[in-house]
Amino acid sequence: EIASGRWQALVLQERGGTLACLANPQGREQDECVASLAAHKRFIELAGKYNVRVIVLGTWGPDAIWQGKLSRGLNRVVSGTKAEALDVGPLVREFGKKHGGTPMAIDAIGHPSVDANLLVASALYRQLTGNAPQAVAFATTAALLPAMSDIKPDQLLSQQPQLAGDGRETKIEQARLA
Repeated sequence: EIASGRWQALVLQERGGTLACLANPQGREQDECVASLAAHKRFIELAGKYNVRVIVLGTWGPDAIWQGKLSRGLNRVVSGTKAEALDVGPLVREFGKKHGGTPMAIDAIGHPSVDANLLVASALYRQLTGNAPQAVAFATTAALLPAMSDIKPDQLLSQQPQLAGDGRETKIEQARLA
């Protein structure tokens, strides 16, 4: 797909806090950490061969100490490459503090709420385009999947009927996006 020439950017999302392992020497030696870093580097290198911009999207942690590890790990992934780090963790955590009535997660694991997803999407839009996003109401019939969806890693998403949704329309009002 990357070689097709259809893509201008590749966004790699940090997986559930894995990159926090890069914050200390002992963590960097763990098999999962080595594999995650290697996978990120391979995608960054592959995208670079086809002049595809790479943004590595960070996640957020439950407290400032864990967030610091995530942020340092994210920066270590892009260090020495042309990839860009988009560290949304501090943004989401700060928004959550200022808006205590707005949940940033939908479960104890920390999967993002609709509001957190919109905040991250806004930051990603700004990173991709250089422009501030404009709040506009929209409706979609695309499936809005739960956090733990049954996604088959060896199949294209378009070939997985369990991800197709039921055709119902979801509306997001402008006020929720502002």
